[in-house]
Amino acid sequence: MKSESYILRAIVGPTASGKTNLALNLARSLPKVVLINADAFAVYRGMEIGTATPTESDLIGVDFRLLSFVTPTEDYSIGDYQNICKSTVREVLRSNKLPILVGGSALYVLSVLNDMNIPKSYPFIRKMLEIQLNDLGETYLYCQLLRLDPEAAKKIHPNNYRRLIRALEVTIGSNRKFSEYGPGVSKFTDDRSHDKILVLDPQGSDIAENIKRRLDKQIELGFIDEVKKLVAQYPRLSRTAIKAIGYREIMDMMKGDYNLEETKELIVQRTVKFSKRQNKWWKRDPRTIFVDPNKCSVQDIKLLLKL
Repeated sequence: MKSESYILRAIVGPTASGKTNLALNLARSLPKVVLINADAFAVYRGMEIGTATPTESDLIGVDFRLLSFVTPTEDYSIGDYQNICKSTVREVLRSNKLPILVGGSALYVLSVLNDMNIPKSYPFIRKMLEIQLNDLGETYLYCQLLRLDPEAAKKIHPNNYRRLIRALEVTIGSNRKFSEYGPGVSKFTDDRSHDKILVLDPQGSDIAENIKRRLDKQIELGFIDEVKKLVAQYPRLSRTAIKAIGYREIMDMMKGDYNLEETKELIVQRTVKFSKRQNKWWKRDPRTIFVDPNKCSVQDIKLLLKL
């Protein structure tokens, strides 16, 4: 993947910022462009409405890859995505076309652009650590990490149990310190400094209003029926798939915990909170170009991404 002979490009941004529509319009105007999904939840089959995956009619005349190909019971990891995405990028380049990553999952994008060294997963060890967390608490896990990998412990808050578990899972499972796997998202190699990351950055109240409109449209398209089908078809969703905002909330509504209006309000609140965090990943990356999606045309995108 490391080469000076091509530029990798990405169109990213928070939920409901319009990145997918902008990317689709760009691809329609430039047949040489191939879009590659970089959304952690749009990879799942049967979750197209709730994840706002482009429809068949949206995709007419557009080559958009890595959509809806994973079963929702599968724990699909960043490492899994990195491998297939890098392979897809190579395939697109061999066909003399231009790959553009599109999505809101920063770690997915950066795993490819930064050529990150992604540690394997160790499910049995993770389960053991989750039991320890439940029985003994975060402090116990933090003390373990402090003993096994002091460098990693310095960078993780003692109460951040998700990162504590991941660091311990990798350290114990691989018999190699988590901190030895590299700087992660904090640095990128010099030979990727010419990459271009276009970040859609909606302003003020636009975020919440866009999310409300999107949710109303999703429900109109059959979001609730989609969740009912998932529940009927699968005994459980994977711990990755269930994190897609809206699915657990609708499942709770189906159990009688909330009515429809309460469920919608909860989904909007959680999506807005999540959306505001998404662009923070990009603030320190010198490859990023921030644009207001309401003031950015397809022609602007071509110029900014040097297409």
